[in-house]
Amino acid sequence: MAFNLQNDEGTVVDANAYIDQAFFIAYWANKNIDVSALTQAVVEGLIVEATQYTDERFEYFGCPLNGRDQTTDFPRSNLCDRNGYLVAGVPREVKNAVAEYAYAGQSNPLSSFYSAADQNIKSEMNKVDVLEEKIEYQGTKISASAWNIYQLADTMLKNSGFVNTYLGTMRA
Repeated sequence: MAFNLQNDEGTVVDANAYIDQAFFIAYWANKNIDVSALTQAVVEGLIVEATQYTDERFEYFGCPLNGRDQTTDFPRSNLCDRNGYLVAGVPREVKNAVAEYAYAGQSNPLSSFYSAADQNIKSEMNKVDVLEEKIEYQGTKISASAWNIYQLADTMLKNSGFVNTYLGTMRA
């Protein structure tokens, strides 16, 4: 997939990133962390994953500025920060959170899939000789996505006032 940086008008076709490599490097340099050894392709891949994670994890106030034609959640119309000021473009808090998530994504997947059935096993029997396995579940077998927790980035977004906490802060 190509790397397509979203602009502040939300008009980039197939946009999939809120920050570029220069922003990522500058963000971490400001924290005295050197990320220059990461290749551009690696950084862009991490940024795309982090942008998707940011969009999918939370429900935000307002609506995408260009409706269904916009491929990212930001920029948004009718979006105010925690102090009630109208926000235009892709907010700084979102860009910073994407940099945090992208960095974390180097060593850990941002989200993981698991079978909820594994959590509801009532009994399990394995037989080696005739290759027999019997698993009894307490409830239904479903798969779900588990969001890993990245406290600093999550808090940046929640404290910005952009996340709709009335509906629940995380998408399930």
